[in-house]
Amino acid sequence: MFVIEDLKRDVCEELIKTGKNVMITGATGSGKTSFCLELAESLGMEPYIVNCGSTQDARITLLGSYELIKGETNFVYSPFIEAIQKENVLIIFDELSRASDDAYNILFPLLDFRKSLKVDETGDTFSVSKTVKFIATANIGSEYSSTRSIDRALADRFLMFGLDYISGKQLKEYCNTIFDILPEQEESLTNVCKIYDFVLKLYNNDEISTRISPRTIINCVDLFRKFSFTDVFNTLIVSYFEEDTSVSSEVNTIRMFMDSNGIK
Repeated sequence: MFVIEDLKRDVCEELIKTGKNVMITGATGSGKTSFCLELAESLGMEPYIVNCGSTQDARITLLGSYELIKGETNFVYSPFIEAIQKENVLIIFDELSRASDDAYNILFPLLDFRKSLKVDETGDTFSVSKTVKFIATANIGSEYSSTRSIDRALADRFLMFGLDYISGKQLKEYCNTIFDILPEQEESLTNVCKIYDFVLKLYNNDEISTRISPRTIINCVDLFRKFSFTDVFNTLIVSYFEEDTSVSSEVNTIRMFMDSNGIK
């Protein structure tokens, strides 16, 4: 299971069980989507992900579209329509903060007391199954491009929980649960988790402008089978800071930490 405070996990589970809508907020790579999927597994529910960040046309994704079938034009309902009517489904609105106004307007009646969705193209109204639950993820803040402030009326339909970056120790333990760590990977994983902790500490103290996400560290693990720690650091970790104007000083600070801790 992804690392999160036991109390917070228990509260999220209970809210979902009782039909409350939950929104998980947090920085990129903090494990929001993974946590939602694990909640679905823990609750014995079927997950259905709506990727709000890549939805070009909300009506097509959420409602359906006209299609030419055997020479006739018919409205074909989306898989989402089927999902909200199925039994025991956890609908995951991933990256809700990237959704369009059209998506928000469609979602309003789904998420309040009405629990229904009307398709104007056909005039049909679909009720949400009593066993369907809703959860969302969102990156909220000025540091995220292409995101937006979530409509207050929509936000009020959710109870929000923040997912913080986990510690390097927790991250290493998590990596050991999902990978078969070879001896030659162990030292590299230990070192990169130390750097992750150091960068997170500097960020929290406003001494550095960029964090390294847990997802990045997880993606490093397989690389350590083939490449040295130095190769991975210079090509992957350093690139994390390349878009920042203070990259040189920030990377130098990290290199000084590595030297003082015998990391190489």
